[in-house]
Amino acid sequence: MTDSVRNATKVAAVSQAAQAQVRALGRDATIVGPIVDTQKFTPVRNLQARLDKRVQLGFSAGDIVLLAPSKIKARKGPQDLLQAAKLLNDKGPTNIKLLFLGNVDEPQLRQWMDTYIDTHALRTQVSFIGPQAHDTLRDIYDASDIVGLPSRLEGLSLVTLEAQLMEKPVVAYDIDSMQDAVVHG
Repeated sequence: MTDSVRNATKVAAVSQAAQAQVRALGRDATIVGPIVDTQKFTPVRNLQARLDKRVQLGFSAGDIVLLAPSKIKARKGPQDLLQAAKLLNDKGPTNIKLLFLGNVDEPQLRQWMDTYIDTHALRTQVSFIGPQAHDTLRDIYDASDIVGLPSRLEGLSLVTLEAQLMEKPVVAYDIDSMQDAVVHG
C-alpha cells in the first residue's frame, strides 16, 4: 500500500483515520463519504413484522438479540462476543442471544467457536445464519436489538452506519475508524 499511495495521482480515504494514515505517508487524501442506502435502512416500525422475523430466526419476543453482521475471522472479534456471552451466562440465566451473520473466512476459528459454545453450554444462545442477500439485511437488523462489531481492525464500517440508520445501538471497540462511524451516547 505504501508505494501505491506515494505513487498515486490522487488518494481517497473512507474515514478521518484512513486519511491520517495516508498523511503519515506524506500525502494528502480526500475523504469520500460512505455509500449507504438511507432509504433502505430505516426502521420498519411494524411490531408484528418485527416479531414475525424474530420467530423466523428462532427468537422470542422476550429475547435480547445481539446481531454480529460480519465475517467469521479473528480480526472481526467474534470470539470476544462468545466470551462476553459466557460471562453473562455465568451470572445466571440470560435471554441474550447472539446471531452471527456472514461468511466463514477462517474455518479453524469457526471450529474453535463451536467447541467453545459446546464447552460452555451456549448452544441455545448462539446462532449462525451465514451470508444473507443484501435485500434481507434490513429485516434482520430490524429483528435485532443490538449490533455488535468488536473488530480490532476496520476501515469505515458500513455495518455500523446501517445499524445506526436502523436506530440500533452499536457496541464496538474504540479503534480509530470506529470514531468516524459510531455516534457515542
